[in-house]
Amino acid sequence: MSKSKRFLWSLVYAVGMFPLGLVSSFLLPVAPVYCGVLMALNVALSLWLGPVSACIGAGAFCLGTALFTLAVDPNIWPIAAWLFVLMAGITVMIDVQLRRKTPLFYTMLNAGLTIVVFGALSYIALNFTVGDFVTLVGEKIGKGLESVAEASPQLYDLMLSTWSSMGVLPDVGLAGPVTALDAQTRKELTSSLLESFELSLRMNLIGMLVQSAMHMAVLGTLIPLMLRTRYGQGEEFTPLCNLETVRIPAKLNLVLMLGVLVLWVLILVNDSFYAVYSAAWSLVQYIYGLQGLSVCEWFLKKHGWKKGWRYLLMGAGYVLLPTVLFLIGFLEQIFYFRKIGRPRPEDFGLKGPDDRDDDDSQTVVTDGAAEGAESSVSGALVGVGGQRRNHAPVGNVTQGIEHVKHDERDDEQHDEQCGVDVYQTEQTGIDEHK
Repeated sequence: MSKSKRFLWSLVYAVGMFPLGLVSSFLLPVAPVYCGVLMALNVALSLWLGPVSACIGAGAFCLGTALFTLAVDPNIWPIAAWLFVLMAGITVMIDVQLRRKTPLFYTMLNAGLTIVVFGALSYIALNFTVGDFVTLVGEKIGKGLESVAEASPQLYDLMLSTWSSMGVLPDVGLAGPVTALDAQTRKELTSSLLESFELSLRMNLIGMLVQSAMHMAVLGTLIPLMLRTRYGQGEEFTPLCNLETVRIPAKLNLVLMLGVLVLWVLILVNDSFYAVYSAAWSLVQYIYGLQGLSVCEWFLKKHGWKKGWRYLLMGAGYVLLPTVLFLIGFLEQIFYFRKIGRPRPEDFGLKGPDDRDDDDSQTVVTDGAAEGAESSVSGALVGVGGQRRNHAPVGNVTQGIEHVKHDERDDEQHDEQCGVDVYQTEQTGIDEHK
């Protein structure tokens, strides 16, 4: 691609990212998934046009965020600079690893850990420089509520009274929602609302950071690779494997369950561990949710669903029904819906049969069939072996068999680049040898 076209596409991307930065603060309820989608877009552009173009897009997004924060409070504009460093740095990091064909699992792991460490260090630095982060956020929310109360007092009182009637806020003796509260009641309910918000944020802040890191690492890696593979450029980057073979290894499953159990016991003794427990539980849910996606892919593919409809349905479940995916993944670990065999080394469990041609009628030859063919040829060679004088064709066949074995050794070496144990389905007809 010429430099002029690259610049033009970079400009188009930047124009599209700017309004996303303006509205980013209104998407806090889905912030982790939103961060993952943004990272996926940025990495996809980086793999297509290069890291510089991706950094330009990240800069446009952060510029939109800066303008919004300036309108709210001029003192919090550094948030935009922090976002730029995070987005640009992680984008370049993932881009480099994918181009170097780093195994998929380690690419995700490195990105996720980097985001968590970066966020933790930023939180510590913020607390040392400007004070407690949660308290500062609570103060900003309080000022925002005051503005709402001044602009529309009836709507504000209706909101507070409704939450009080529903049990979200303390009961102040209201028979139901009203549009007019006395000053003392309004102050009491507002104070209770801010206290609840600060407590919830303090308890779930680490969990939100971990969730955002997981979404950014996984979506920011898988979606760009899927796009590159779709357009015939997958060989230039880390191999993208088949989603339907993902399975949590038994050892990792044991570690996850024991970790959650230990933290649960600790919070029974001292509830100060709740924040750590919440983060660990978020991690466990996400990992089992990925296995749930794998089960859905296997099930839908088995029943003949087209790839586009499969991905659309699983994407909706990923965003809207994470708890359902977690339950599916957890139950799979117990009941083995997919009739899983013994583990093999694969990259994040995504290395599997090539499904690029799964929507056509092309016949796929399995390893079992190949081995059966090899056995047949070998039997024929034995029969021919007694005819020493006419064994010239045997040499050619033998060379062919050696070539097949050489290809199989290359495939095995390719699979060893992965680092996580997964399980292959028995339905594929794979005859595995010890």
